[in-house]
Amino acid sequence: MSSYLCSSTLAPKSVLRQIAPEQLAAARGWLGSVRSGEVPALGALAVVAATLPKFSLAYGPTGSVGFELASGRETAISTSDLDLLIRAPERISMKVARELLRSMAPGTCRIDVQLETPRGAVSLAEYARGDRQLLLRKSEGPVLISDPWE
Repeated sequence: MSSYLCSSTLAPKSVLRQIAPEQLAAARGWLGSVRSGEVPALGALAVVAATLPKFSLAYGPTGSVGFELASGRETAISTSDLDLLIRAPERISMKVARELLRSMAPGTCRIDVQLETPRGAVSLAEYARGDRQLLLRKSEGPVLISDPWE
């Protein structure tokens, strides 16, 4: 199995509209969707929407589910996971990170959560496990760090 980095550019005038993940969450486009039954990741958003507000963190779907909700095109499939972004401008304690994970655990699909910190994004699962080194995803590329907020 090989891995590679892929990047692309787009002329700013080609962008028709920009939609943030939290705007997709607020719009709740998955409610009443017939595809929620055939795409578990769309249905999982109902669980997320019921539990995440108690943490007072901005969140929203990304990946194929986010693209589908933003564009109206059927891009998610039955085996798609739910990619979720949680904005974490302030430090989240390990206790809260573990509560976040537990709140999404017994689901119908895999939920992959990225915490977006001021430095970049890290995996919620890795952070909640207490991994000493975390992979921080930055626009310049990934780096290993020990604290995503420092």
